[in-house]
Amino acid sequence: MGKVMEDRIKQFLNIGSGSGDGSGYGDGSGYGSGSGDGSGYGYGSGSGDGVKSINGNPIYVVDNIPTIITNVKGNISKGFILHSDLSLTPCFIVKENNQFSHGNTLHEAFESLQEKLYDDSTEEERILKFKEHFSDFSKKYSAKDLFIWHHVLTGSCKAGREAFCTSKGIDVDNDRFTVYEFIELTKNSYGGDIIRRLS
Repeated sequence: MGKVMEDRIKQFLNIGSGSGDGSGYGDGSGYGSGSGDGSGYGYGSGSGDGVKSINGNPIYVVDNIPTIITNVKGNISKGFILHSDLSLTPCFIVKENNQFSHGNTLHEAFESLQEKLYDDSTEEERILKFKEHFSDFSKKYSAKDLFIWHHVLTGSCKAGREAFCTSKGIDVDNDRFTVYEFIELTKNSYGGDIIRRLS
């Protein structure tokens, strides 16, 4: 692996840093009493540092997954996931806001990343991001994109969304819907209270 690629990988894996400063003051008083008893014993041992490289390719731990990175372009990389039996699975890795996600395809990696990025957002933030992503409610969007965003909005699980699509006869890979149609379809199902707020 050349120096240029090594530098690109290091840049891709860099999640930034920060610093801060603060001060405070406190005062208080109180009274209390108590007693307790306890005992315990423990012992442990272990060794090993894990696999550092395979066939000359360094192993990086990305999102807690041993990964070989073979190419990087911006916030996208391509490589392999290293399994415990030392087999390799080709993958894509994407990065945004210091979060990483792997996927078998680039689309899967981005789908997973979108779900991660919004899991800790407030309802208002998620609704705002949805409206930014789907700015024209009359335009037809892929069912797959709306499928992902249903989770972003409501926290719905993948199995539940798949069951819903099956029961409604929705082909996630090929169907297209306007946001108005999406709202109409989903407003009385799981997370409907949030979906109705899109209108």
